[in-house]
Amino acid sequence: MLQEPALVPRLFIRMAYKLPKSSHLRRYLTMTTELWGKHIAGPILAVIAIVLVIISAIYAGDPTASVRIVRWSAWLTGLAAACLIFVAQYGAWKDEHEVADKAQSKLDEIDNAKPVLVQPEMEKQHFPLV
Repeated sequence: MLQEPALVPRLFIRMAYKLPKSSHLRRYLTMTTELWGKHIAGPILAVIAIVLVIISAIYAGDPTASVRIVRWSAWLTGLAAACLIFVAQYGAWKDEHEVADKAQSKLDEIDNAKPVLVQPEMEKQHFPLV
């Protein structure tokens, strides 16, 4: 499953698109999947890949060490991908929280504004007596 990295986002996106368009869960799943995709293709896995290539180049002549390196590289990249799901969930939560905070601050600004009352100038209006 981890050998095909596009499988997990495709499953989440398929699951999200089966939900109603106005669903909070759909928006959350889509946002989390997009953020996870950005993180998974980012510098964390690039550093892991570079380090693993250097280590495998050092132990290229030893077949038992090569097997261990492949096993550890699978575990390490899988663990990094799993941890990046939590990072993406936090990013989605933070984005939603910032939008809610901006909306709340606008509402507070409207509530705290002093209303301006317009007084009709009845004295200046002259109504003819008929």
